[in-house]
Amino acid sequence: MIRQYSTCALPEHAGAMLMIEVDGQKEGLDTAAEKVAASAKNEGLLDIRLAQSNPEAKALWQTRKAPSPALRKVAPKKSMKM
Repeated sequence: MIRQYSTCALPEHAGAMLMIEVDGQKEGLDTAAEKVAASAKNEGLLDIRLAQSNPEAKALWQTRKAPSPALRKVAPKKSMKM
């Protein structure tokens, strides 16, 4: 259902999405993101993505917000504040 509201190509069998954002000095962001990605790798991991541009980051955030409109179809009276 979330896939209808996302522009990202999500893994077909994914049941959840973990999104982590790093911040800090510009010079250290790539290294910090790579360390987080390495820490997240485990047996059940289907996919890992590091946004390489602002449009990619925006698409990931749009996907993060996708449950809200999707849930409105299933439970129109339910409110989801993010």
